[in-house]
Amino acid sequence: MGRRLVGDQKGWQEEEDRELHLPAWKKLFDEISAPHILHNKCIAVSPGPSDVSRRKILNEEVDLLQNPPPRPPIECIEYPHYLLYFWVNNNATRETLGIKKGTVNEWVRCHQGDLPYDEDIVNGIEYHRKVASLNYRTLVYSGDHDAVLPFLSTQAWVRSLSDHIVDDWRAWHLDGQSAGFTMTYGNNVTFATVKDWVPNPWYRTQPILSSVHHKGYSNQLGNPRLYSQCG
Repeated sequence: MGRRLVGDQKGWQEEEDRELHLPAWKKLFDEISAPHILHNKCIAVSPGPSDVSRRKILNEEVDLLQNPPPRPPIECIEYPHYLLYFWVNNNATRETLGIKKGTVNEWVRCHQGDLPYDEDIVNGIEYHRKVASLNYRTLVYSGDHDAVLPFLSTQAWVRSLSDHIVDDWRAWHLDGQSAGFTMTYGNNVTFATVKDWVPNPWYRTQPILSSVHHKGYSNQLGNPRLYSQCG
């Protein structure tokens, strides 16, 4: 949304140009990997009947799936997501997990509108404010390379939970280097960015909670006791 100052009117009036600029933005945004903006964008392809690039065992597994997932290149960061379908839907895995036959036909990683429930809570911010009002010491952390849930959006959410800043922006460090930036709001809420990180366990080998809790960085971030991951 663009904004412009209009004549004698006070303040800013939002200019209704979304339809004009959104297509150009989408075209540019489509060039990057949204989960991690520094990674190569992977183009997944639907498995074909004569796809010789797959290993034989995966060929056999794909034939057993009703909805085989698109296959990304093996060097792609999302490739473990692809393998997950075959592992979870394997009979031995399902038996080990205690999944009774007939209860779950086929495991799907991300459901898109096909789950049997009603979305009757449009916004949960009032619930978040209620928890924040209890004055729990809380850490909200967000990766700075995630374009799906960017840290600016997470920060705006945190800002809505408190009306003042206790400790403004400062760096926090890991092994002598800046690992991100943090600030503390009222209600004991600390917000921290984590450099070169997104909230997915296989995008980063060094777990953020381990770093904060076990290596002494809790003092830098206000020694929080309740962790909340967003973004």
